[in-house]
Amino acid sequence: MLKGNREFKATLENVQFVKLYQNAEEVINKLADKSKHLERIAVVGGGYIGVELAEAFERLGKEVVLVDIVDTVLNGYYDKDFTQLMAKNLEDHNIRLALGQTVKAIEGDGKVERLITDKETFDVDMVVLAVGFRPNTALADGKIELFRNGAFLVNKKQETSIPGVFAVGDCATVYDNARKDTSYIALASNAVRTGIVGAYNACGHELEGIGVQGSNGISIYGLHMVSTGLTLEKAKAAGYNATETGFNDLQKNQNL
Repeated sequence: MLKGNREFKATLENVQFVKLYQNAEEVINKLADKSKHLERIAVVGGGYIGVELAEAFERLGKEVVLVDIVDTVLNGYYDKDFTQLMAKNLEDHNIRLALGQTVKAIEGDGKVERLITDKETFDVDMVVLAVGFRPNTALADGKIELFRNGAFLVNKKQETSIPGVFAVGDCATVYDNARKDTSYIALASNAVRTGIVGAYNACGHELEGIGVQGSNGISIYGLHMVSTGLTLEKAKAAGYNATETGFNDLQKNQNL
């Protein structure tokens, strides 16, 4: 991290952080440059961005390893049955999974040569960090009340603890209908909704957001998955006496 802000600056060539469009554009441009010989890529982070990047790199003919500290991919978005389904899907398409491993170091002489975890060492040409991030609330200089993860705590009008000051997007909380409480769900759809609500109120037109469910979806190698609300694990952690049930069906008549 650069001193005084939250911009990521790598000390080795080909260590990439992917959060913004510009970050992804830099990766694309490097991969298009054949003189760089970037054939072995490690993706750190098994969330949405990491899984989608792993698929994209493999489709480009790269040798890909996906590393995450937890023992599954898409952790927190889906229950175990579904995350295991996605993990097998990735392995079936020649993506190496290094799950339950903690990154200890990225080494090389001026540029990336290896990624070291607490269990293995991987010889790679590029490391792409698709990991979580902290809400950037430095602008408030400690004058606005924060949520437990450091995001601006807002009401349903996106108004902060300072009247007339609004916060939207990934730096602010949302109202989670599944929990019936304030939460933090960093999704693009939520950012758009909160932006609309915040803008209306900032312009003097009173409007409350209707809350969100954390609905999301992903498609990897033709495996389509969607979810909404809480996973079983999250429901239990939230204090619900939750259980689960399953139902299998076909999208169309199997005789067609």
